[in-house]
Amino acid sequence: MKTTVSKIASTLALTGGMFALMTGNALADIKVMAASACDPSIPAFRENSRGRMSNGSLTLAGSVNCALLRDNASAKMVQIQVTVIDNSSVLLGNGDVACKAIAASRTGGTTSAGATVKTSGTNSAGTVLTLPIPASLFVDGTYIVNCVIPRRGAGDPNSSISSIRYVEADPAP
Repeated sequence: MKTTVSKIASTLALTGGMFALMTGNALADIKVMAASACDPSIPAFRENSRGRMSNGSLTLAGSVNCALLRDNASAKMVQIQVTVIDNSSVLLGNGDVACKAIAASRTGGTTSAGATVKTSGTNSAGTVLTLPIPASLFVDGTYIVNCVIPRRGAGDPNSSISSIRYVEADPAP
């Protein structure tokens, strides 16, 4: 009897959740994109079959800009997270991957940047950086994630960004 009640309760909870999503009552729209969709600043950047954007340079740090596709251009972003792989040598360069979110006006003439978030040390397993949302919101504006990936030391694997997960307010039905 207890198992039957539990199964019925689970089915009702699942059905209720699906109904909320179908009727537009969901609170947010979650998206994940591979970093290979980003635009690199130096030729040493390359994407690989896992969707990462890596810096293979032994001499230059480089930046990557990632435009976030949006469903609701009039709503402020709720959350932006970047998954990075920091394999840089702490003996060469600054050794940190640094990312920030930027809000830009429709014309690109006005921008507002959130604070920069960095890794600390080497973490080849991957680290999730939660970026502060920029204070300004521009009508029909865009959001861009900018990450600076340090050069690699001789013998070190490349540092890279792997993916970006972002949450925006659910568009009005």
